[in-house]
Amino acid sequence: MRVEFLPRRLAAMHAALALAALAGCASVPDGVVGETNFRDQRVQHWIWWGADAEALQATLARIRNSEAPLEKAGYWDLKREFGPGHWAFEFSALGSATEARAERMAGTDPAAAANTYHEASVYYGLAKYPYVRRDAIETEAYAAQTRTYLRAWELAGMPVEVVEVQWRGKPARGLLHRPPGVRTAVPLVLATNGIDVFSAEFGPFARDLVERGIAFFAFDIPGTGLNVDHVLDPDFDQLHLTFLNALLARGGFNASRVGVMGVSFGGNAAVKLAFTEPDRIAAVLNVCGPVHDVFMIPVGAVGEIEPMFREALFDRLHVPSGDRVALVEAARGFSLLRQGVMGAGVITPVPIYSLNARSDYVATERDMALVTRSSAAGAIAFSGSGDHCPQNRPADMPVAAEWLASRLLP
Repeated sequence: MRVEFLPRRLAAMHAALALAALAGCASVPDGVVGETNFRDQRVQHWIWWGADAEALQATLARIRNSEAPLEKAGYWDLKREFGPGHWAFEFSALGSATEARAERMAGTDPAAAANTYHEASVYYGLAKYPYVRRDAIETEAYAAQTRTYLRAWELAGMPVEVVEVQWRGKPARGLLHRPPGVRTAVPLVLATNGIDVFSAEFGPFARDLVERGIAFFAFDIPGTGLNVDHVLDPDFDQLHLTFLNALLARGGFNASRVGVMGVSFGGNAAVKLAFTEPDRIAAVLNVCGPVHDVFMIPVGAVGEIEPMFREALFDRLHVPSGDRVALVEAARGFSLLRQGVMGAGVITPVPIYSLNARSDYVATERDMALVTRSSAAGAIAFSGSGDHCPQNRPADMPVAAEWLASRLLP
């Protein structure tokens, strides 16, 4: 039986997309004046990732409607005490119940159990989201997310291996997904997400590539997740190369068919590698990755960044919280134009496929156009508008996987 790693009821998923307009990126949920959310609400993304639509909406409603004291006035998703109505409490409880259900299935229906463990990993991932404070509650939820994710793949017959390397004097880790039963050298994709989405959160995309015969290595950018002890800086593409060298030294991968995928902040390094390592990288998939414009933000505009993203940036860049001048100075180093990697007519032979929403305020259309015309085989596609990143993951990501496969498979 094929394991989908998708919600149990696709009909419920599509029905919930209409509700997502209310809870998506709206600053005032359900029209309640004076209330907003600290966490970016990504209901469509979370359903694509593997959350059950009804369970997700019910949990969000419990948090929003709870009368528990708020940690910060007006933010319905920031409750003061850990307990009913608290974001991490509610999603951890949902994860625990779902994991228990998976455990009961494991002995009699491994395929169903795999799907259910994956669903549990989604809820644990939401419990720790966005993983800024990293208190004991978030740390425990993140450990549970990783545990249930690995168990899901194990029961699906495709064990995922945690690979560790040394980088800048500290361990760095990633998750290696191999096509089952394939012994010949296979293509390899190295993939990173952004500052608040981690390596176990690629959802069905990882499965799509593995089933096509492509190994998928997902790792967190420095400052996040499994690599939280590292500092995110403009040279974080060197972590990609450290992992690549270690993986190729193991054998079993085709060194001439290596792809790099980056989502959001991760796209910055993915695009950079297309220019700095054209002899080693065969294809780059850039999903809403910024390369210049957003990194030129003036100090006076830092206060306009949504609080969750602002706190995450201070944390990942190891900039003292509230030091807006230091944040701006750190951000400017990530511009690939200022680094001299792009611009001045520089063209890379590496094919780059960019996928984004129109009018993205982080990875601008101008950035996307620059990336596309700077590749000898550049292409771009838009999905949705007015938000950061493509907005129809169920439709967009299979197209992205097909593009990678067309470039990496013989």
